[in-house]
Amino acid sequence: MIKLNLGINQLYLTISELNTINNPIYYIDITDETTKLTERATILDTSIYANRYNQFQLEVVNDINLQDLANGVIYLNSGKHTYSVITFDGVDLYEVCEVGIVKVVIEENLFIPTPYSNIMPLSTTFSSYSDRMLN
Repeated sequence: MIKLNLGINQLYLTISELNTINNPIYYIDITDETTKLTERATILDTSIYANRYNQFQLEVVNDINLQDLANGVIYLNSGKHTYSVITFDGVDLYEVCEVGIVKVVIEENLFIPTPYSNIMPLSTTFSSYSDRMLN
């Protein structure tokens, strides 16, 4: 399972061992499980060891107007999605190399601190050698 957060995400996958296309163009199809809508974004392999693993960058935005699928910038809703990584030879040959589940988290539950109060709590202490209350 891949987890995508709002902003730039690095994906490390092993597509090269399944791909038979030389110098492919990579796409990622992400389907929202709730709406059943699919978005296809172009992703670039930036790995320096592409024969061992592939490194892709995918940016998740929370405004549809910022989406740029040709450059790996995608608008997604929070929740469960599925994905497929597809290779393309640039002419007519496509290969689906990997499929899986994506969890998209647009906004994490942030820790909200309790407001500061200058009211001192009332405490009562007892002496350790008697049962008398000390003030």
